Amino acid sequence: MRDKQGRFVKGHIHTKEALKKIGKASKGRKPTPKQLQALKKMWGFYKGKKIPQITGDKHPAWKGDKASQSSIHSWVKRIMGTPNVCDFCGKISDNKVGMHWSNKDHKYKRDLNDWQRLCASCHKQYDYDNKLIQPKGFKPNIV
Repeated sequence: MRDKQGRFVKGHIHTKEALKKIGKASKGRKPTPKQLQALKKMWGFYKGKKIPQITGDKHPAWKGDKASQSSIHSWVKRIMGTPNVCDFCGKISDNKVGMHWSNKDHKYKRDLNDWQRLCASCHKQYDYDNKLIQPKGFKPNIV
């Protein structure tokens, strides 16, 4: 909708009749070759594919080792896949639920040798044994 001077009115909601009119008017319309070219450019030639020129450390938003824990976990899972065998107890999981990628030293570097496959129970025990996490309800002695 436009006002008296012909300017677009922000926030205007079309009536159902107006929407039907718009739908009928645009039904069967095919974009011109120029419009198709613009759409391809907008959608991207590499839609759904990796763009080699800006993948990984070449991407302007690449953070390297300064990325968050969750993003580094996602990176490891993307490169190494979902674990299905525990490195400690040898437990095998068919549905891969309860298997984790565990960072050995909790420094979360982008070093794939610094990761291990653990089931949930071994992961928790590993973190307790290496004092990386504390048991629930733990209160340190304050002297």
